[in-house]
Amino acid sequence: MIAADELCLDELCTYAEDFLLNNRESLKSNLVLLLHVTTEFDQFTRISQFYKETYRQNPSLIFKAKDFTDIKREFLLELLIKNNHSLKPIEIWDKLSAWVIVQSDELSSNITNWTDDNVKTFGKIVNPFLSYVNFDKISREDFFQKIKPFKNIFDDKFYIKILESCCFNDF
Repeated sequence: MIAADELCLDELCTYAEDFLLNNRESLKSNLVLLLHVTTEFDQFTRISQFYKETYRQNPSLIFKAKDFTDIKREFLLELLIKNNHSLKPIEIWDKLSAWVIVQSDELSSNITNWTDDNVKTFGKIVNPFLSYVNFDKISREDFFQKIKPFKNIFDDKFYIKILESCCFNDF
C-alpha cells in the first residue's frame, strides 16, 4: 500500500485499501501500523477513518494491538497524556515495560537476568512516561512484584510517594 502510494499507483492504492478494509479484525490487531500509515499518508482516507472510529470507540485497543511495541515514542506519550483508555495502571506499567524492552537492543525480556546497567537503560527510556502512570491505584502485590525491582529508576521523593500510596492506601 505504501509502495503503491510512493509510486503514485492510485488504482492499486484503492484496491489495497478495499482489500484491507474487508478484514477489519486484522486491522484492529495492527492499530499501531494503521496509526503510522494514517499520520504519514493522506491518500488512505478510508483507512484513516476506520482507525479514528475504532480508536474513538475503544482507545484501549491500541494497547492491546499485537504491534503495540512498534508505536513511536511521541504517539505513546500522547496516548498516556490523554488517559482515555480503560486499562488499569499496572496494565499500563506492563505495556510500558514491554515497549521499553523492544526499544533497547540490550534489554532481555527476562528481567531477572538484568544488570544494574540494564535497569539504568530501562529507567532512561521509561522516565518520560512515569508521571502518566497512576501508581496510587496499583495493589501492594503488584507493586512489590513489578515496581519495586525498579526502585532505582525513580527519584527518591517520587518513589517514597508511590511506596506510601501502595502500602498505606487502605488506611
